[in-house]
Amino acid sequence: ASAALQKMAQYFIDNPAVRDDYDNFYWSVDVTLRILEFFGRNGSRAAGRLGQEAEDALYEMMWVWAKLHSRIAEAEYEKSHTWALTSSENHHLQALSTAWQFAKFLKDDPRYRDRPYDDGKTAGEHYAAWTAYARDYLLERAKKGFLVEFANSTYGFVAMKGVYNFSDFAEDPVLKKRAGYCLDLFWASWAQEQIDGVRGGGRTRIYQGGGSLLGRDRLSDLAWYYLDMGKGTPPRDNDFTVITSAYRMPLVVMDLALDRGD
Repeated sequence: ASAALQKMAQYFIDNPAVRDDYDNFYWSVDVTLRILEFFGRNGSRAAGRLGQEAEDALYEMMWVWAKLHSRIAEAEYEKSHTWALTSSENHHLQALSTAWQFAKFLKDDPRYRDRPYDDGKTAGEHYAAWTAYARDYLLERAKKGFLVEFANSTYGFVAMKGVYNFSDFAEDPVLKKRAGYCLDLFWASWAQEQIDGVRGGGRTRIYQGGGSLLGRDRLSDLAWYYLDMGKGTPPRDNDFTVITSAYRMPLVVMDLALDRGD
């Protein structure tokens, strides 16, 4: 596993065109960073299990992406209140959570903590800026109907994977609490709109075909892990962020999902 992670990191380091492709790089970063959080040299579950060479490669991968793509100017929120999106909603939140968590690691590593990003700021400054931005971002969504790509089991799910990482790994207590509350809201919304895992109600950015016609979807599959609802499916891709998270649905959300009144 360490060798595979090292190979992946080195591939992104050596191929900037692939690394800079917004349809490529940060889609799996949430899972990669969970491995580093759990098994890196300061890992919370088995410190040092990840090989040193693989960890070094991951740090360099984080650095070469973050120094170019993380810009403190884009973390402005006092005027925009986080509604000045740089791309589609899920891309914006994926990039935000990636920049935040990369800075979380880089700010504490002596090899990187004093090196300026391309905007002249350090990882510590980026981490503070993105933490403040993320706090406001989550509060704004909770106040105004939550996601724009609403009830979307594809785009909504890949957006929320970053919120899972905020909830599990944020050092700031306000960000951590708000991320947990937003996960509650996300699943409560799903719970009240479904019967036996099949979601009704309005949705946004749903494509014709399977995405709009099939009754069960990605969130239905993940609900099995929380609720023993439906049929379990083998986890894949970003599912591992959800199933390795400490987050659990509150009992009232579970009641919304399971009490069908029959």
